[in-house]
Amino acid sequence: MMDRNTLDDLAREAPSQPVAPRLPDPHALVCALPNDTCRAVALRLAARGLERLPVVKDSVTRELVGIISRSDLLKPARALHEEDVHRETFFFKLKKSMHAGSYRD
Repeated sequence: MMDRNTLDDLAREAPSQPVAPRLPDPHALVCALPNDTCRAVALRLAARGLERLPVVKDSVTRELVGIISRSDLLKPARALHEEDVHRETFFFKLKKSMHAGSYRD
């Protein structure tokens, strides 16, 4: 897999040359498998400076089943963060209203 910056560099350096000879060795394909953990995929992306990885059915056939991106990996964390903020806001307001009510007695 090649990122956009690499392709842009190739286009600038030799716009009339074929891309195929400059592609990485297909046996060194960096990919994700369906059972890989999010952490493993994130580490692979970070280690290679990539934004996306192909997801293949298995390492033998390498049948493409999807593509995973860094933003895909962040979506669950973002949802958890938003849920935590909502919960904290709710309990803060509840505590504040209970505290305010104790002075009325």
